Amino acid sequence: MLNKNYQALSHLQLGRYAEYLVKMELTSYGLDVYTSEVDDHGVDFVFKAGKEFYEVQVKSARLDRTSYVFMSKDKFDVDNENLYLALVLFDEGMEPQVYIIPSFSWKRENDLFRNRTYLNKKSKPEWGLNISNKNLYLLESYLLTDELLRRNFVDFMKNTISDKEQNINNEANYTCVGVDACKGKWVAVALGNWGYEVAKYDTIDDICNKYSDANQIVIDIPIGLRDNDKQVRPDCLVKKKLGAKGSSVFEVPCRQAIYSDTNEEARALNIEILGRSLSAQSISFSKSIRQVDEFLLENEKWRNVLIESHPEFCFMLLNDGKPVMEKKLTDQGIQKRLDILTKYDARSRQVVQAFLDEVPYRKKIDDVVDALSLAVMGKMILDNGLKTIPENPMEDNLGIRMQICYGEV
Repeated sequence: MLNKNYQALSHLQLGRYAEYLVKMELTSYGLDVYTSEVDDHGVDFVFKAGKEFYEVQVKSARLDRTSYVFMSKDKFDVDNENLYLALVLFDEGMEPQVYIIPSFSWKRENDLFRNRTYLNKKSKPEWGLNISNKNLYLLESYLLTDELLRRNFVDFMKNTISDKEQNINNEANYTCVGVDACKGKWVAVALGNWGYEVAKYDTIDDICNKYSDANQIVIDIPIGLRDNDKQVRPDCLVKKKLGAKGSSVFEVPCRQAIYSDTNEEARALNIEILGRSLSAQSISFSKSIRQVDEFLLENEKWRNVLIESHPEFCFMLLNDGKPVMEKKLTDQGIQKRLDILTKYDARSRQVVQAFLDEVPYRKKIDDVVDALSLAVMGKMILDNGLKTIPENPMEDNLGIRMQICYGEV
């Protein structure tokens, strides 16, 4: 059994492991591998496929840290179509992952593929790979798989990967943002084919200004408030759809209540206008509701553009219509929700880890998981069209539709 305790290996040992591993993988599928005893021009070995020979340079990196590997430009010719980089990523306790990358991939620079010239500096120009959890998905097209090796290796690499890269280039850029309130601030997760971002913000203005060109911004906060008891919000309908999980939907204060100076005044106004008092939970969200309402009052262009949804309703839709009964503040509840989200966006756990890594002592992640669910639902809306509860929502006194938004899954 192969050792998976990579921390015990030095940098040099890890590099040797990587080179031997790639050679064995290619040899096991019937490719002829030739090794030079002296590496004098950046090539670690050569393999033969069909009638042609192909050169390979091997690099290794550990996944428990952000890594950068590079090849000197004078030893790695991106115009050589028969030159490949074999990258081996080591994740503690896991099988190594091997990626085979054609040299011409560096002709299209992005967050992963780097072109460094170092003008007027001592360092030599180099082609680099900037490896982090944030951009790991960009490597997926190059993963060495059984399917790849069962087929004609070179044709697969030159044609299939080129097709994948062309699809990436042709795909319209998109950005979908999910936002959740968090202790007087906001957590925002942005997902796109360019990558992802996750951070905390002081105000909703900051988020909307940063992502003013986003395709969708979906927030878990009531938008569209009642000023009288004739107006109807969607909360009761969503509560009914969630069944046993309906308790996650709280009573939304009337507009007059959120602008009151005290909790007692807020409760009194809500009883007077809507005939019901307010729970402690409803009161606790009043400042956040007011901030968004003031933002929409001052920024008319965002009305019915910044849209409301509910994380537990999103999770139900993403979970084949079944509410997630595990409590979100437990480890089991968090893992269940991440399992669901990962089916729709493979970067989900990376997003949460990036949020934790931003602040060393940060531990609470339910808010970022909720924001992530809203960003994923934003992509569903973008891909499949907007649906609302109710189907024909009422407007409040500002002309804002009182609705819960979602997309078909």
